[in-house]
Amino acid sequence: LVSLVMLICRELLGREISTNPPVIDYTLGRALEMLRGATRVRARLHPEDVAWLGSFSADLPAHVELVPDAALQRGECVLDSDRGSIDATWETQLRLVHEALSWEMPEGEV
Repeated sequence: LVSLVMLICRELLGREISTNPPVIDYTLGRALEMLRGATRVRARLHPEDVAWLGSFSADLPAHVELVPDAALQRGECVLDSDRGSIDATWETQLRLVHEALSWEMPEGEV
């Protein structure tokens, strides 16, 4: 069952990214929330996402530097800051979903 759910997640994710490339706005926003209080953030993103976000640069905090990284897929980002790092790649996010779905409650607990 978990394998089927993961297959569906991958399919839906691919479809969402191909029909709604600005999904990076949401992904980056969530990652930045986790680094609240950081004074310096280097955000690596797919080059097309950097270009798209660049057109809204006035909406980005001044302490965020967007860096193109062709190794990342559309909609992914990796943030490094003075408060830590966030890996918001699809593989990492899907791994976390898989781990959550595979978690087993210890016997005797409800």
